[in-house]
Amino acid sequence: MINKKKILYLSFDGLTDPLGRSQVVPLILELSKDYNVNIISFEKKIFYQSSYNEISNKFFKNNINHYKIKFYKNYFVKTLSFFNYFLVILKLIFFNKVELIHIRGYQPIIFLYPILLFKKLKIIFDIRGFWPEEKIDRNNWSKNNWIYKVFKILEKYFFKYSKIIICLTKHSKEIIIENHNIDKNKIHIIPTCSSKNKFNINEELISTNKIINEEFIKIGYLGTTIGAYNFNKTLELIKTLIDNNIKFKFYVYTFDDKKNLVTKFKKNKINENFYFIKNINYDNIEKYLSQLDFVIFYLNNNYSIKASFPTKISECLLSGVPIICNKFNKDIEYIIKNNDFIYGFENENLDLKELKEFIVGNLYLKLLIIKKNIKY
Repeated sequence: MINKKKILYLSFDGLTDPLGRSQVVPLILELSKDYNVNIISFEKKIFYQSSYNEISNKFFKNNINHYKIKFYKNYFVKTLSFFNYFLVILKLIFFNKVELIHIRGYQPIIFLYPILLFKKLKIIFDIRGFWPEEKIDRNNWSKNNWIYKVFKILEKYFFKYSKIIICLTKHSKEIIIENHNIDKNKIHIIPTCSSKNKFNINEELISTNKIINEEFIKIGYLGTTIGAYNFNKTLELIKTLIDNNIKFKFYVYTFDDKKNLVTKFKKNKINENFYFIKNINYDNIEKYLSQLDFVIFYLNNNYSIKASFPTKISECLLSGVPIICNKFNKDIEYIIKNNDFIYGFENENLDLKELKEFIVGNLYLKLLIIKKNIKY
C-alpha cells in the first residue's frame, strides 16, 4: 500500500455550515484520493446536529481525520476552544508529522504563527478574501483596532513565508502584488466553485416541456441579506420593476430574520403580494434555485469586495439561471462585459430598457430550450 503524504487543512468555517458543506467538504473528499487528510474546524451547534452524521460517514469511508472543535459564543468557553484548536495543531505537526498545511482564511494564522518561529513548514495560504478589511467594511472595525493591526502584520508575514497564495479574483492578485511586492507566479486564482453533481440544469423542466409561466417572472434572492450585501439596493430595483409594470414575483431564500425583512419591504413600499420569504436548508437549495428565472443581488462596493467572488455566481451558472447584480469588482465587470448571461446594474443610472431586453432575451432563450427539449 502506498504511503500518502500527510496534509493538514485548517478552517474556522464549520464543515456543517452551509459554506463548509458547499466549499470545504467536496475539496477535502477530492484531496483524500491522493493525500492523508487531517482537518480541524469549528462547528456550530445550530448546523452540527442536523448535518454531521452524513459528513462523518463520508470522512470515515475516505480515511479523513476530522478534529472538530465546538464553537461557543461565551467568551471564557470560546477562549478554551481556541486553546484546544492550538493544541490539536501542535499534536498533528509534531507527532503526526504533517508535510503540508493548507490554511483557509486568515483566522488560523494566529495559531500557526508561534509554531513557525521554531519549525519550518510548507504553507498554502488560501486567503479567500481580505478578512481584516472585511471586518472594517462589514463589522465596523477601526484601523486603530489592535486585532486589525495584529492581523495586518501576520498577513504580511504569511504572504512572504507561504509557498503558495490562493485568492478568488484577479483583482485581489493585482492588489497583493502591488502592496506586498509578491512574485506573481506564487499567487494562484481559484474563483469560488460549486458541485456539478448538486447544481445543474432543471432536467424535469426540460423533459416535461413545461412552458414558462406567462403571468409573472420568478426572480430570486439566495443567502444572507446583510454583511457584504446591500439588500436595500436590491429592493430599490425591485420597486422600480413594480413601478414599470413588469410582472414578477420575488422569492427570498435566506436564514435571516423574516420579520426584519418584512420591515424592509414595507419601508420600500413593496406590497406582500410581490414577494415570498422562506428559510431553507442548504441541502435543498438547488431545488429552489432551479425553479427561478433570474437571481438578483447587490454587493457593497468597498476595498474588501475586490477579493470576493460569491458562491451563488457559480451555483447560478451551473443551474442555467441568469444573474442581475452590480459591478462590484474588476472580475465581475469582465464577466458582465463578455457574457449575455449576467446583467450589471446601478440604481442611480439604471437603463430600464436595456434591463428589459436582458430579461426578455434570456426568457426567450430558456423557452427555446424547453420547447426543443435539449440541454444548454
